[in-house]
Amino acid sequence: METERLDQVSTVSLLKDKISSLEDELNIKTHQLLNTSEDSAQYKTELNSLKLLNEQIQKSLDEIQHQLTLKENELQSAQEEIEILEDKIDTLQNKSLSQNESLILLRSTVNALDKEKDSLQESIDEKTEKIAYLEDNLANKEKTIFNLQKTVTQLELSLDQLK
Repeated sequence: METERLDQVSTVSLLKDKISSLEDELNIKTHQLLNTSEDSAQYKTELNSLKLLNEQIQKSLDEIQHQLTLKENELQSAQEEIEILEDKIDTLQNKSLSQNESLILLRSTVNALDKEKDSLQESIDEKTEKIAYLEDNLANKEKTIFNLQKTVTQLELSLDQLK
């Protein structure tokens, strides 16, 4: 009888230790789940911010590309006009000094447009590189969020199994 009682006391003690251990493990898992949820929310916020920034950059890039198209059209028009004026200059060279001044002015305009076109193209290239970088960054963030969501799911399953 005494041996049986000691066995039961020992069994109860072991069960209490096991319960305590499981409660500790549950507390740890709960803490991990809370941290993972907070990280996930932070990454989602950052992802939304990056998406907004990407949209703003894309809008800016579209505007710059539109400006570039307009400037290219202006440049084309100016170049066509120069060709016409050069033909006239060949035939009227000795008659009008003022036409030479117009030609110089038009060439200056073309050079300015070329410089502006180069500047806009450089800006487009920079924006394109930035978009590529942000898209890579966005993909990495989405992958991290996916992995965190997977971890949360696994932790929830583990928690459900502990219940």
